[in-house]
Amino acid sequence: MSTRLLTSSGSGSRIPTVDGHPGAVTAFQITKDGKLKWIEANRGQEDCFNGARGIAIHPNGKTVFVTSSGQGALVVLSRDAKSGKTQVKQVLHDGQLGIEGLEGVSGVDCSPDGQFIYTSSGRFHGDNTIGVYRLGKGGTLTRVQEITNGDGKL
Repeated sequence: MSTRLLTSSGSGSRIPTVDGHPGAVTAFQITKDGKLKWIEANRGQEDCFNGARGIAIHPNGKTVFVTSSGQGALVVLSRDAKSGKTQVKQVLHDGQLGIEGLEGVSGVDCSPDGQFIYTSSGRFHGDNTIGVYRLGKGGTLTRVQEITNGDGKL
């Protein structure tokens, strides 16, 4: 089991983590005495978290982004800041909607203003791609640009 723990100023005392095998976003609360208390394990839909490698929390704390290398996917989750529970809102896959840079995706990050999400792929397999996505008002992503092996395809 490979678990990645993320802390962020937007996450408060309830923090999500990713576990790539079998694949889940698990939320914990940091208690007053500094211990972790389990909140939930969100298994997603259709194995969307299989091979989960990266996690980022939007600056507002209400949206979580997870990259899943095994699925070639970028998953958007809504997050209840009070309870820490998450719900899958959108799953973007390599080879769909003109997206060609999510195979082998591992990293994910948000711009400081939260308007853009960036992914990186190719560390273990897939294309060496940086993906740029815009976060819309409805909380879903649209592809803006993919730069593969130094090629700035739009």
